[in-house]
Amino acid sequence: MSANRITTNEGAERHMIWSPDGSRIAYSIQNEGGVSNLYIRASDGSGGDQPLIESEGMHKWYPSWSPDASTVVFHTNNQDTQARDLWYVSVASGETAVLVDDDGIQALARMSRDGRFVAYQSDQDNQMEIYVTTFPRSDARWKVSTNGGTWPKWSDDELFYWEGNSLMAAEFTTDGGFSPGTPRRLFTGEQVGMGADNMMTSYNPEYDVSADGTRFVVTQRLER
Repeated sequence: MSANRITTNEGAERHMIWSPDGSRIAYSIQNEGGVSNLYIRASDGSGGDQPLIESEGMHKWYPSWSPDASTVVFHTNNQDTQARDLWYVSVASGETAVLVDDDGIQALARMSRDGRFVAYQSDQDNQMEIYVTTFPRSDARWKVSTNGGTWPKWSDDELFYWEGNSLMAAEFTTDGGFSPGTPRRLFTGEQVGMGADNMMTSYNPEYDVSADGTRFVVTQRLER
């Protein structure tokens, strides 16, 4: 297996994510002033970086595509106020809007596979927990985790997240709103080679899940 480089920017490039059809990649680039903005590029490397949202004074991180690739949800960090909120942007027009601006940190948003909901982590209850809200914006909030949670990921009928060093799964239904089930533990990071101290508290993704929720990709820690 070989790797092909598709970008040549000098700034740090992070948080890349495939579009649903695999034709494009959204990602952040840190500019010379230290601010991270969002861009889109063809996944075969053709063309240049297409600005999705560029501005000074606010980082834009961790994009997540809607199922029809018309919208990208992301989280922000305002350099003046340190507010960390969830926003979304139209891919066609570049128009932006706020999705969640509750107290505390809102981060790592992931849109559901039907495009109706967004899962994210927030410390509004004094520790990071997993919440779900509707898309577009509403006041509805559903708490999914029960003892801390980071890094939500969707399958078609389950929501996955990390509770400390354990990967958790919560089934859900969407009839009449969002209704999460009781989370259950699937495995620990130590069991799959991620290390005994894997806590998934940083902003560096170390796992992903297939659409049907039956397969996982993890980053293993190897001794050399």
